Amino acid sequence: MPALDRYWSAKETEEKLSKITDPKDRESIINTYKASETFVTLNCLAMGLLQLSALLFTDEINASPIRWLRTYTNTVPSEESTACALYESFCRMFQMWPQLGIFKIIDTKRLEI
Repeated sequence: MPALDRYWSAKETEEKLSKITDPKDRESIINTYKASETFVTLNCLAMGLLQLSALLFTDEINASPIRWLRTYTNTVPSEESTACALYESFCRMFQMWPQLGIFKIIDTKRLEI
C-alpha cells in the first residue's frame, strides 16, 4: 500500500488513492481520515464550549478558589482555568448527588476500564 503524504496536493492524493485497489486498504484510509476529522471537530467543539463558559461565568470562575494565579492579566479566565473550575464543580456535584443518571453511566464506564 503506498504511503499517503499529508503535504501532497489534492490531485496528487487522488492519483495515489486511485492506485489503491484493495477495498480493505481503501476502507482503512477512509476510516483513518474520518477518525482524524471527528477528533479535530470534537476538540474544536470542546474548546468553544470552554471559551463560552469562560465568557458567561467569568465572575464565578474567578471567585472560586480552584487555582492560584499570581497575576490576573485578564478579567476573562483562560480555558485552562475554566476547565479546572468545571472539573472541580463536577466532582462536587458527583459527591452531592451520586444517584443522578449521568453519574451512574460514568461509574459503569469507569468500572469497565
